[in-house]
Amino acid sequence: MLSIIIIYLLYIKSSTKLPPGPISWPLIGYISCLGTDAFRKIQQLNKIYGDIVSFQVLGKTIIILYNYDLINEAANENRSKVGRYTMTVNDLLAENSGISNYDTPKALEMRRALLRLIHNNIKTAEEHEGTKLHPIILQNIINAQINELIRQLRIRQGKPVNILHSQFARKLFDIEEILQKHKTVRQLIDSNVGDIYNSDSLLCQLINDSKLNLNKNDISRLSFELMAAGTDTTSLTLTWACDYLTRAPPKESFKLSSDVIDMIHRWASVVPLSLPHIARESFKLKNYYIPKSSILIYNLYAVHNSQLKKLINTEQKSDEIQESDKPIPFSLGSRSCPGARIATILIEQILTAINQEFLIQNITQSPFQTIRPGNQESLTPFGITRTPHKSMYIFVTKLNGSRRTSI
Repeated sequence: MLSIIIIYLLYIKSSTKLPPGPISWPLIGYISCLGTDAFRKIQQLNKIYGDIVSFQVLGKTIIILYNYDLINEAANENRSKVGRYTMTVNDLLAENSGISNYDTPKALEMRRALLRLIHNNIKTAEEHEGTKLHPIILQNIINAQINELIRQLRIRQGKPVNILHSQFARKLFDIEEILQKHKTVRQLIDSNVGDIYNSDSLLCQLINDSKLNLNKNDISRLSFELMAAGTDTTSLTLTWACDYLTRAPPKESFKLSSDVIDMIHRWASVVPLSLPHIARESFKLKNYYIPKSSILIYNLYAVHNSQLKKLINTEQKSDEIQESDKPIPFSLGSRSCPGARIATILIEQILTAINQEFLIQNITQSPFQTIRPGNQESLTPFGITRTPHKSMYIFVTKLNGSRRTSI
C-alpha cells in the first residue's frame, strides 16, 4: 500500500513539474526581469537553464521558450490552449475593442474575418496581376511612394540620412502623454471612418460582414491597430535592413532573393519577444507542466540568433533549409501578425527598389563589416520593439543602377 502511495505522489510531482529557472523572491518574484537590463538577462537564462525557462513575477508564472520547435509546439500544436494576454496599458487604450489585446469571442472572430479577407484579396490579386495587392493597397500608390523615396535619397547625394526620424517617440514612459497621443490619432480616424463605408477597402468589407456586427468604435480601433502596428514594425524592419545591407551587400542587382530577406528578418528580430500569450488551460510542453493562466513568452530573438549561427557556419541553400531554420518575424499561432503577407510584399518591393539604385553605407562603422550572431550591441533595453542604436546611413548611387520604373 505504501509503495502505491509513493508511486502516486511521484507521478503527481512529475506531472506538475515546472520548467527550470532562477530562484524567485517571496511575493515579488524574479525582479531581475523588470529592470532596464532585463532583455539581456532573459537571454542569459537560456545559457543557464536551457530552451524552456520559468519563474514567478508578482504571483504570475512566466514561461519563456527559446527555440523554434518549442514555440511551434506551444503556438500551433496547442493552439486552442494558448490565447492572447491582455496588456494593461493597451487595455486602457483599446477599451475592449480591436483584435490585438483580447482573447474574447468577438476579438477572435474579427481576427479570423480579417485574415480571411486578406488571404482572399491577395489570392485574387495574384491570380490576375502577379503579386500586386489590389484592392487592399493599390499598386500605383505603392509605386508612387517608392519613387518618391528614391527621389528623396537621390537629393541627399551621398549625405547621411537618419532613417529613424522619431526614435525618441518609442522611449516614452509617461502614460498620460501616450494616452493623449492615442486620443489625437483616434479622433482623426473617427472623423474619417464614415468615408470607409462606401469604399472598396478591406475595412469596408469587414463592415459589410453581417456576422460580425461591428460598430464605429470597433472599426476605429481596428484601423488604429493596423496603422500603428504596421508603421512601427515595417519602418524598423527597413532600418535593420539598411544595417544588414551595409554589412553584407547583396550580389543581386535586380531583385533581392528570399534568402536575403530571410537573413534581414533574422538580423532584425524587430519584436524580439513577440507579444505575450496566456495559457487558457494547463498542458504539457517537453514533459514540463504549463499551468493555466501562466504567461508564455516566445523568444524570437534567441531563435533567430541560433539560426544565424547555423546558417553562417554551414551556408545552406534555400531548398535545403528545414522548417525550424526559417525566420518567424511575425511570430506563430494566436498572436502572429495578421498583416504578415502584406508587410512581406511591401518590404520586398521597397528594399528591391533601394538595392537597384543605391549602395548603402553606415557612417559609424567600417564598410562591409561582417554579420555575426549575438548582436549584443543593439539589444533593446525596454519596450516591445527592438531599435538599432545606429540609424545614420549613406546611400551612394550605383553606377550601373538598373531600377525599373514600375515594380
